[in-house]
Parts: sequence; C-alpha cells; structure tokens
Amino acid sequence: MAEYKRWKSESWRYGTSEQFPWRHPILYHICVEMRREGIERRLTQPEMDKLAGVKLARWEKKLAAGFSVPPIRRQIAAPKTPVGPTPAMQMAAGKRYVE
Repeated sequence: MAEYKRWKSESWRYGTSEQFPWRHPILYHICVEMRREGIERRLTQPEMDKLAGVKLARWEKKLAAGFSVPPIRRQIAAPKTPVGPTPAMQMAAGKRYVE
C-alpha cells in the first residue's frame, strides 16, 4: 500500500506510469491492477487494503510456481479511426453509403 500511495501522490511528475521509478517491477503491475479495480468497483480504503493483500498473494503464488515478472512496458496503442465521413454522416447528407 505504501508504494501505491507514493505512486498516487507523485505520478503527476511523470508522463506515464511506465516512467515512474518503481521500487520493483511487480509493484507496477499490482498498482495498475489495483487502480483499475478500485475505480471500476468503487472500493473504499479498507477494501483497497484487502485488495492489495489479495494481489500480492496472487503474485507471490505465481512467482513461486516459476513464472517471471513481466517487464514494464506501454500498452499497444488503439487503432486510428479512418478519416472521412462515417456512413451515418453520408446518410444524413443524402448520399448513398458505398464501401
């Protein structure tokens, strides 16, 4: 939880979470997962503390089973939307949609 709090309070200094100076690569994965689940499920602080324990235990189990810690890297960028009018815009303009 200490690393999660440090990340939340100091992340504004860095462009992305990948640039943040993590004490260990595993903490990046745990903190990002915690943030996503905390927002999605609207968790309270005690629930976040419990979630941190669950995430840490899960990663301990994975590492004990021989898995390695994935590197910290950016996610794949979303595909670009095609330029030009959409079929709905063409229909609204009175044109027939042609692929």
